[in-house]
Amino acid sequence: MRSASICASPAGSGNNNKMDTPAITIVSVNWFSTDFLIPLLNHLAEKAAAPKQLTALIVDNTNGKDTAVSKLRECPVPCTILSCDSRAMKSSRAHAAALDAAMPRVQTPYCLTVDPDVHVFKKHWDQFCIAVMKSAGAVAIGAPYPDWKIGKYHDFPSPVFCFFETGKLLDLKAPWTPFGKTRLYNFRIFLIRQFARLGGLITRRRYERDPLFRNYARKMERLFGTFSQDTGWQIAEAVRQTNRRAVVFSAAGTDTAVTTDFKNMASEYELYCFEGEPILTHKYGTGVRLWKTPRGADSRFWFDCIQQAEQTDKNRPTGKRTP
Repeated sequence: MRSASICASPAGSGNNNKMDTPAITIVSVNWFSTDFLIPLLNHLAEKAAAPKQLTALIVDNTNGKDTAVSKLRECPVPCTILSCDSRAMKSSRAHAAALDAAMPRVQTPYCLTVDPDVHVFKKHWDQFCIAVMKSAGAVAIGAPYPDWKIGKYHDFPSPVFCFFETGKLLDLKAPWTPFGKTRLYNFRIFLIRQFARLGGLITRRRYERDPLFRNYARKMERLFGTFSQDTGWQIAEAVRQTNRRAVVFSAAGTDTAVTTDFKNMASEYELYCFEGEPILTHKYGTGVRLWKTPRGADSRFWFDCIQQAEQTDKNRPTGKRTP
């Protein structure tokens, strides 16, 4: 299932003219998520090398029912709000439909799909993403589904944080749509998923702590490929089939060598690193029993962890951050 990840060394971001950074559209999907989207857009602008090159396209999946979404127009990033009627669709299907609605409206050379409950630690993240992509000859860079989400794709960025060259990805004509096209196909995949996950026995904690579960899960992925076909799996498949490349961050686990400031994020939430450096965290707060953690749904704790990590980072001596 897994193709080789490209591990390119990022070019220094301090030597480039900030105005040389191409324009970037930030695409995110709102589902009563204003309390996350406001800090997201604020800190993306604050940490960008070229904040004036950013624009945001927020797809409002509440179709106007969330009146608070209008507050996003006060953010430092110019923001367009696109109302979307997800009708009876739920969860991944609704999210994917919103992303598919947004893509034809992206007119900038680069695009970033990002979940509202994401916080980026990397300073000059925009130049960093472009530099690493160019160095690796890749079409995208970002956060894949972590390995403990068994059966999902791990060799291409998920919509949680997927930075890509707009034209090259849209040329693939692959939708964000999850799952297959027929009920029979989806039922077959469902049966494979139950078998490969031992009927739900392999939870996140068991995967992280028990090498027997990890080895079994990896064998199942080699045997069946992507059997949990979540949002973006068709894009990942199209990139694989056309021999294009993607750079993926590594998902930190409970045994990953990160500083104390990041331990809670690695344990309770999702933390993604590149060459040992924390890049972003995703709260994800899932209701899925397999992936739940004791404090995964605690938004306040997540924000507290971010604040502590950011404050510690400011107090570090000037130079490359080392975990």
